[in-house]
Amino acid sequence: MTWQSLPLELLQKIILFSVSDVRDIARLSRTCKSALAAASSPRVWQSLAIIRYGEAIATSSEPLYESNWKALMADDNRRGALPTLSTPSTTRACKYRFNRIEYYFCCIVEAVKWDRNANEIKVYIDVRGEHDLREPMSSALYRLPRQSNRGNEANVLLPKRFVSEVATPYQSQRHHKGYLAYSVPENVTVLPGRYFFCYANPNPLHGADYAPV
Repeated sequence: MTWQSLPLELLQKIILFSVSDVRDIARLSRTCKSALAAASSPRVWQSLAIIRYGEAIATSSEPLYESNWKALMADDNRRGALPTLSTPSTTRACKYRFNRIEYYFCCIVEAVKWDRNANEIKVYIDVRGEHDLREPMSSALYRLPRQSNRGNEANVLLPKRFVSEVATPYQSQRHHKGYLAYSVPENVTVLPGRYFFCYANPNPLHGADYAPV
């Protein structure tokens, strides 16, 4: 049995299960016309993109390459990748300022990601506290220009949604885990300055009861 005798659909499946590198697919496509036809299928390149980047990132990146999945893979999805800032464990705790041993609240900022396709900043948080733990949707993200400590110069953003990873209602009363999505103007993400996050305070520059990080 030769490559030429195999059905096109079977050849596509062989490529998906045995080859993941773009250069290997290019070499394979030069072996015969059947392999070239299978390797040129948009379906193959779409499936490979989903395998490599996950369905959510691959799908959101598709418009950035005008649905050219082969170009997306060849470029290693540089346009659609999510730049990620992992926060150091020593500086990522946004604690309630009036904590006591028997009454304690703390928000851990796990990571910050920039979704360029959706033009969103996503702040991943893990918050725990007592029965009256506040909801995440009042949390602010703000920027201070360099060499400035004046609050009237800050750009304050509020989230447009919170995507939760906590399943049960009982847990969610004392535990919020997931990400906050902040929709921002195109130029805000490239402005220099210091960026801060403050949990459950929509106006963090005036008497915030959680310490910003």
